[in-house]
Amino acid sequence: MYMILRYQNQTGRRVEAVLLATGSSTMRVVVKGQSDTSELIRVNGRWFTESGSALEIESMIPLPAGSSSLTTETSPRALAASRVSGTA
Repeated sequence: MYMILRYQNQTGRRVEAVLLATGSSTMRVVVKGQSDTSELIRVNGRWFTESGSALEIESMIPLPAGSSSLTTETSPRALAASRVSGTA
C-alpha cells in the first residue's frame, strides 16, 4: 500500500510511505527519503512513530502488482527486505 502520512506537530509535514507489514496495533513502513524502515504504533486509536510523534494516515492506495518504484527510490535495503518477505 502506498501511504501519505501527516505529522500532527506544528509543521503538519506530509511524507510518502509504503506499508510493508501490519498487525493489530503496529505497522512497518518505509518512508521516502529515509534509509531504514519505521514502526508505527497505535495507542488509543491514534498512530505514533517510534520516537513518539503523533501522525495521521491521510491516504492508503493499493500499489499496482509488481510495482516497487517508490521502495526502490527510498531504500534498496527495504526493497530487498520486501522481496524476501514476499510483499513487493
